[in-house]
Amino acid sequence: MIFSQGGRWADQQASALWGAEMNGGYTLVDGKLPLKASYGVEGLLNTASGQSMLRKAYGTLQWEDIIIKAGLFEHTVEQHSDLSSGSLAISNNARPIPGIGIYTDDFMDVPFTYGFFQVKAGLGHFWMGQNRYVPGTLLHEKYLIGSVNGGKYVPVKVWGGLVHFGQWGGTHPRFGEATINFENYIRILLAQSANINDESTTGSDQVNALGNHLGIWTWGLEADLVKDVSLGLSIQKPYEDGSGQTDAGFRHFDGLYGMVVKQTRWSYLPSEFTFEYLNTTEQSGPTHDLSQGLYGGDNYYNNSYYRSGWTYNNLILGSPLMTTKKRESQITDEEELNVQSIINNRVKAFHIGLKGSVNNQLVYQLLATHSQNYGIYESLGGPYRYESGKNQSYLYLQLDYQLKKDWSVNASIAHDFGEIYQSTALRAGIAWTGLWRY
Repeated sequence: MIFSQGGRWADQQASALWGAEMNGGYTLVDGKLPLKASYGVEGLLNTASGQSMLRKAYGTLQWEDIIIKAGLFEHTVEQHSDLSSGSLAISNNARPIPGIGIYTDDFMDVPFTYGFFQVKAGLGHFWMGQNRYVPGTLLHEKYLIGSVNGGKYVPVKVWGGLVHFGQWGGTHPRFGEATINFENYIRILLAQSANINDESTTGSDQVNALGNHLGIWTWGLEADLVKDVSLGLSIQKPYEDGSGQTDAGFRHFDGLYGMVVKQTRWSYLPSEFTFEYLNTTEQSGPTHDLSQGLYGGDNYYNNSYYRSGWTYNNLILGSPLMTTKKRESQITDEEELNVQSIINNRVKAFHIGLKGSVNNQLVYQLLATHSQNYGIYESLGGPYRYESGKNQSYLYLQLDYQLKKDWSVNASIAHDFGEIYQSTALRAGIAWTGLWRY
């Protein structure tokens, strides 16, 4: 149940979690040049463990479609539905990472194209903290996604683009402190190899690219089928090296393939339905040997230098259907020190999600996932190679009931079961949402 909960739950033990969230906004400059500011704070208290958490604390400044964000802000990249199993880039699985960035507010029109061409872009810098194999790791983020719109008479939008992340800096327990300067930032920005005179870098940094680079190619289509009914199709193709950046992800079948249907036409049917198929088993093959032109062994979310991989506070930043060593109950102390963070990244999964309401008061959400898990390639080392595939399933049901005025009650149940681990959890709560004047 801790998965896809934004890192609110630190473990699977019984606990009582109390939370408070406050958001606000102001119009600083009105008229022809509107400038808006907003802020948000969310704090959590676990009464069972006595631990508290400042989950969100951020401020934004927005001018038309351009937003500057700073602090601990919720940030997903290419997650097209709340019912999704999770974006392969950044999902809502982990807690927000402190950072600063400039983004477009979804797609914005390209000037002088009358709305037929749009673009969505972002550039961010984040601090991944000290609780890592390489403390002080920095994270670079950028994406550029373009779309073509059919207009009023052809209600179809087709879009595609590239999302890129680069982990760099930090203090490695063996190689020491990595050089952090503007030159290396540009090398990370452009995914270039390290300066051969930089003694803080490794041979791999100098031959391949400085730091750890990963990301996705993302493609999709949105169409209005009939009045108040829309269809969305999407593909996310992961990459872990330069060859994946240049071939648009089409050298292998790996990816997240999704479909979303939304409707407000029939109140007795779900308002949203999501279906996804995930396959990350190929990884361009088991072997990575540049001398033979083999670019396999992508080993998604892992890196031999940045061994915490694509995680934050021990939770995967991307798809939570892959497994960290923290979720493996039989891991030994030696493996805890020497095994890379992600011990299962070859996954096949089917996922469905439903959302709707009854009488506009009771809102329901149902998620169901079944996966087959194959560990990692034997050639990449490590003890976790599920040769025949381990089955694992996840079920989640959430109900929210709106009371009078600003009060609501909610309850949810989650049951994860299979050959990897077992977990059942119940949750109930009461929430107040309203305007606090001060």
